[in-house]
Amino acid sequence: MIRTLAFTVLAATSLGAAAQSMEPGEWELTTTITSPMMPQPQTATVKRCIKKEDLADPSRWMGGKPPGSDCSLTPGTRDDRGATWEMACPSSGMKGSGRARFTAGMMDSEMEMSGMAEGKKFELRTKTRGRRVGPCPS
Repeated sequence: MIRTLAFTVLAATSLGAAAQSMEPGEWELTTTITSPMMPQPQTATVKRCIKKEDLADPSRWMGGKPPGSDCSLTPGTRDDRGATWEMACPSSGMKGSGRARFTAGMMDSEMEMSGMAEGKKFELRTKTRGRRVGPCPS
């Protein structure tokens, strides 16, 4: 389930027009997932070299759709600074919405998901913050 959730956050930024305002270089991305079902938030930080050609298709640097996933994105509003979306994963019963904001040196997104797992309702909130830390290493 966490892999699917990671995809939902990462795929949401595949709304490329908004990400094109980002500056190429090395980026540090920190994602935090919180839920009443988890004893504490789960946080992961990664560094990625994002090239100019990657900005048009953020799925190239944010990860791809997990095999067998039926998750789909429905784009909402979008401009050069940000985007909104709706997400649905029918086989896992998850649905949600999110938004992302981009500048040359910053990326910030939030998404809320809900559904049923093992007969219990769950809710998750995912926040991703990114910042450009410099040029890509040679």
